[in-house]
Amino acid sequence: MATRKRSPFCAPVQSRFKRSRSSRTAVSNPRSTTLVPGVLWARMQDSGASKVTLAMVDDALKLSGITIGEDEKATLVENANRNLAGYEELRKLHIPPDVSPPFHFNPLTPGMTVSKARQPIRFSN
Repeated sequence: MATRKRSPFCAPVQSRFKRSRSSRTAVSNPRSTTLVPGVLWARMQDSGASKVTLAMVDDALKLSGITIGEDEKATLVENANRNLAGYEELRKLHIPPDVSPPFHFNPLTPGMTVSKARQPIRFSN
């Protein structure tokens, strides 16, 4: 029996997990999962918009070959605009040039002591 070669663009669908219809569509066509954000970003750049609109999402999904319900589209618009607002807030944060990046992270706060005696591993339930 000849074995079929699997396309590098096809991701295996794990049936043991419940997936939404849009998630199943995206997994069945993995190229579309990376295409939608790119098309959406291009539409925003072309129109000079600072927010994602339902028309932009419709256009991006149509070009990507994905069909989802109107409620999922509205949720996508809401989440995208919330993320964009968060990024804008981050861009407003002013960090002076003389502040160096953190090269070392120590989770212990000053004055905190840690027992260095060896103890058996205790797993939580």
